[in-house]
Amino acid sequence: MEADFPYVASNAPCNCPYPHEYLIDDWAYIGGQYSIPSVDAMKQAIIDYGPISVAVYANSAMQAYTGGVFNGCGGGQVNHAVTLVGWDDSQGTSGIWIMRNSWGPGWGEGGYMRIPYGCSSIGYAACYVVYPGRVVLRINVVDLSPPVISPGIPTAVTVQIEEAGDTYIPGTGLLHYRYDGGTYLAMPLEHVSDDLYQATLPAPSCTDTPEYYFSAEGEFTGVIYNPENAPESTFTSLVGQLIVILTDDFETDQGWFVENDPALTDGAWERGIPAGAGDRGDPPADFDGSGSCYVTDSTDGNSDVDDGITWVISPTMDLEIYTDAEIHYALWYTNNFGANPHSDVLRVYVSNDDGASWMVVDTVGPQTSAGWRERHFRVADFMTPTNQVRVRFEASDLGGGSVVEAGIDAFRVSFLECFRPPAIPKQPSGPGEGFVHVEYTFNTQTTDPEGDQIWYMWDWGDGSVSEWLGPYESGVPMSASHAWSEAGMYEVRVRAKDEVEKLSNWSDGLAILITEANFVRADANGDMVESAADAVYIVAYIYREGPCACEDACDVNDDGRVSTADAVYLVSYIYRGGFAPPLPFPDCGSDQTPDGLRSDGHPCMTLGKSSPERPRSTE
Repeated sequence: MEADFPYVASNAPCNCPYPHEYLIDDWAYIGGQYSIPSVDAMKQAIIDYGPISVAVYANSAMQAYTGGVFNGCGGGQVNHAVTLVGWDDSQGTSGIWIMRNSWGPGWGEGGYMRIPYGCSSIGYAACYVVYPGRVVLRINVVDLSPPVISPGIPTAVTVQIEEAGDTYIPGTGLLHYRYDGGTYLAMPLEHVSDDLYQATLPAPSCTDTPEYYFSAEGEFTGVIYNPENAPESTFTSLVGQLIVILTDDFETDQGWFVENDPALTDGAWERGIPAGAGDRGDPPADFDGSGSCYVTDSTDGNSDVDDGITWVISPTMDLEIYTDAEIHYALWYTNNFGANPHSDVLRVYVSNDDGASWMVVDTVGPQTSAGWRERHFRVADFMTPTNQVRVRFEASDLGGGSVVEAGIDAFRVSFLECFRPPAIPKQPSGPGEGFVHVEYTFNTQTTDPEGDQIWYMWDWGDGSVSEWLGPYESGVPMSASHAWSEAGMYEVRVRAKDEVEKLSNWSDGLAILITEANFVRADANGDMVESAADAVYIVAYIYREGPCACEDACDVNDDGRVSTADAVYLVSYIYRGGFAPPLPFPDCGSDQTPDGLRSDGHPCMTLGKSSPERPRSTE
């Protein structure tokens, strides 16, 4: 074979022996040994037996050929053997042979020439061979390469060693594997029964990328591999568990809807059992055998897409936590019929903003052929998965005259889960009511199935969320605090992520009612009268660690802290006619300058927003 003895453009030793992988049963001249058969006879031989061997006159023009239909025909004696692999009656003056030379891919058109019928005695001594096929040993993977294998569990793979004219040498079958891109390891294929053998891939972890291939040796063929060019090509598997989020076989209405270009005159998408017979490129049946699918106008006869565009759009899908979500579907699309075939395309779009904007993820055409084909894409390869993902299929007739038929079936959304996300955190625990500008603490906890460390994010219900707080060990309680700036009813919830950014869902929410905290500034001791006793109360709080039920009431000058300056400010007001304390004063009210001091604990909380008239102290 040429692969064993490539062309080197010089006289070279044969370096025999070579393995004889092809054994012929017979051979014969097409015409005579010293003649050129008719063009029709050589065509028929190619049809019946495959490529044929012929002689030709090779001149300097042939050696210089770089492409196109050869025009350097000569009249010398034949001096070179070539192979005819096909023909084309539409090229050249009356047709051309497609000739394969032995001068390597750098000559001509990748090693081939288009040579006119009869040029340079092409076809002299033409002959064909009859052979039963290649004498080989084959390794066939019985269950196919598993696309997904489970972490922590060994996986058995069964192969067939097929003796197609050769004999397997026992004990030479091997499984070669590696999980981390390093050196391949090998383990023997164990005989199961007849021509079946089995090996077991070791248990992988979630971070592994298994690559593997098989080898065996035949008495005649030598060592063979599957894949054939291993280890350049290998089998690969993903590690994890395939989780299906959503499936739709279109037997029921799950929220898909159709939009049409105003110019469309026929062929809009509709859900139903295909009604056509397939004679105009339309699907004669659905893909998965359930019966229904989406098709472009499910009517027999002339019902293809005409003069415009039709879209079928999925319902909104929440894929926010499924960062590796893949969308799979079966697609039927043809435009190879009509006056102007192969002139339109079908496009698939994805959106993560509920259809406000779209991105093309797949284009089919313009060259098409009938049949259902499974296709898929990963959402994150095009945009960030959100809770507003939609998919749109667009069929159009914009090429003028092509018959466009399309179908969608077996729609599903799935993702590969290996590192599982943390469990949903417990519903936050904490107060059910509170006051504005007062900080409250809430608690939660969760666990991670792999024991990873955990970070928490809090949603306070007021449009703000915390940063990721952590890390915390799996199962260890954690707490976070927040103060609200406005009164209202809020819902506190929390979610978690682990070391590999796997997100949990949000927890159940805890409702908290936040109201205004009422107090009277400078009424530090809460007796509803501003007096020197309040100044003494403040000093005792500062220096003697006395009580201070309402810190904001003690902050007489409203500078955001309680200090001796507040006692001085109050005494100056009472005895020297100084400035009155800032609001709320002299009546009950809420703090006008949020500062982090506590506003609760004052008797105003039971009196409402205003208090009875109170005499100013005359002490």
